[in-house]
Amino acid sequence: MYHPSLWKRFKLKKILGRKKRLAIITGRDPSPDDLASALILKRIADHHNVDAKILYTGNIHNRTLANIIEDDAERLPETFDDKNTIFALINTFPGSSNNGHIKELVGDSVSIVLGHSTSSPNNIKCEFKDIHQDLNNTTSIMIGYLESMNIPIDRNLATILFYALREKTNMFVENVTKTDFKACSFIQKYVDTDLLTRFEKTPVKSETLTDLVHAIENRVLQDTHLFTSIGHVKDPSTLRNVCRYMLDLEGVTTALITAVNNTQVYLYAESRDPGINIKNLLSRIIKDCEITAESKHGTAIASLGIFGAIDDEERRKMLIRSVEEIISERYFAALSAP
Repeated sequence: MYHPSLWKRFKLKKILGRKKRLAIITGRDPSPDDLASALILKRIADHHNVDAKILYTGNIHNRTLANIIEDDAERLPETFDDKNTIFALINTFPGSSNNGHIKELVGDSVSIVLGHSTSSPNNIKCEFKDIHQDLNNTTSIMIGYLESMNIPIDRNLATILFYALREKTNMFVENVTKTDFKACSFIQKYVDTDLLTRFEKTPVKSETLTDLVHAIENRVLQDTHLFTSIGHVKDPSTLRNVCRYMLDLEGVTTALITAVNNTQVYLYAESRDPGINIKNLLSRIIKDCEITAESKHGTAIASLGIFGAIDDEERRKMLIRSVEEIISERYFAALSAP
């Protein structure tokens, strides 16, 4: 298992001891890995008598997980009392487009950065960073801190960590490392299997079922790559779940789903093909947008601009069809490009 050096542990404790509060900020639509890692950092802060809060933008898609951590996490506020607050980023980086308005709130005063996915960790400027490009998740990194700093662990925390590791590694069969197995072994004895079942069998919202019907009707398959649209969407958070249903269709390895509301275009993509990088794929499909992605899944959000003002139903249908045609054409072209 990964064990941070004595110097790293000392430096982290020293930074935490300087101020009264810690703001732990994740990227937009935090994943279980984001939230599990943030929870460990919060426990470390609590252990050293620092008042810590997890802050996020977008939505927590797993409602059971959201309910369990509702006392520990809240949406990113509009303002901060930054004189008494330490800022930490989890799986997002200073200046990134996927951490909401944090740059406007705190500028360059981020002290701690923890994560596993960035192309240039040496360019990140902060007091403390621990970033591992050789790992596919941050939860395993943070479990190392949990053990080496002797932080108490309870059944809820252990179950969230275990669920995050399983979700990130697709039941420990994809992108899994010895570090992950050792981290899992450390927490396994604390896991609440009933709670784990609740995480993995979250209720399906009626909006998801409606959107799933549209996605099935509109799907286009080329080789093992699927594109579909749900048209106008009331709740963009359903895209992730609908996309995963599409991936369960026979012969599908990569799926992209798009939707439109009154102001924005949403894309969600996911792949089980080891040769496809979703973050790169989304950046090739749509420009000037906000991308929150890793190698195997991700979201892109773009503004409709002046087209968002269209209120005529027929013209809006034409707009949606045009968006679908443009994105599907770029999607399949990007997948077939060398």
